[in-house]
Amino acid sequence: MGLIDKFKSRFKKNKKTEATPELLGQTDQKVGNSIENAIIIKAPNSVLGISEEYKYIESICGERNKCWTMELQNLLVVKNRFYDEITIKMNDGTEKMFYFDITDFAG
Repeated sequence: MGLIDKFKSRFKKNKKTEATPELLGQTDQKVGNSIENAIIIKAPNSVLGISEEYKYIESICGERNKCWTMELQNLLVVKNRFYDEITIKMNDGTEKMFYFDITDFAG
């Protein structure tokens, strides 16, 4: 059994294997555009949490590496909470930033 197989089987045994973004009832189109309204990611581990971040971005901006590319990702710590600040570049050259509260799996 290779390293990847061991890694995958570890998650199959984990009862909680789903990650979900929590939008906190916000309907503003700009949800996730600042730390104050960051998308809260609830995940049992970083693999699932980061996957949810990209799924959220794809739901807004289209398929990764087809409609946009990753430019920068920063880890921020503000008031004992952990945030991913992700900057993407759209095909037309415009940049967009997203903020995710990842305290659940990074803290």
